[in-house]
Amino acid sequence: MNIHTGLIREFRTNANFVMAGGVLLFMHGEIRQEFYETSWLSIRLPSLNMKKAPTEKQRTGTERTLRMVADAMQNRFGENCHDALAFLPLVKVVRAGKENKLAAIPNSINDFLEQQELYFEEAQNG
Repeated sequence: MNIHTGLIREFRTNANFVMAGGVLLFMHGEIRQEFYETSWLSIRLPSLNMKKAPTEKQRTGTERTLRMVADAMQNRFGENCHDALAFLPLVKVVRAGKENKLAAIPNSINDFLEQQELYFEEAQNG
């Protein structure tokens, strides 16, 4: 099951915040606006204010999402989950004027992504 689809059914208008918050907690251990703005999340789930204190429902949903993301990552990467957690936060988005672009990815990360058969399309608005 797609985590985000399930969150939309349960949290409706809060689903994007809950999804982004869970991913940020998994990747960084905390929710910060700058982490959100420099990640693919800002393109996939645009216009979120991660500075705003979450409601109780958002907080519990984010914590639950963290567990679901951690489980999905473990299932996907297995013994390579630790490497994925080290490398994936380094994939950054850079804002160039009104467009978002994927920053250059170091060769070591590209090698890992290819081994795991993960490919990033050029990140753009729209």
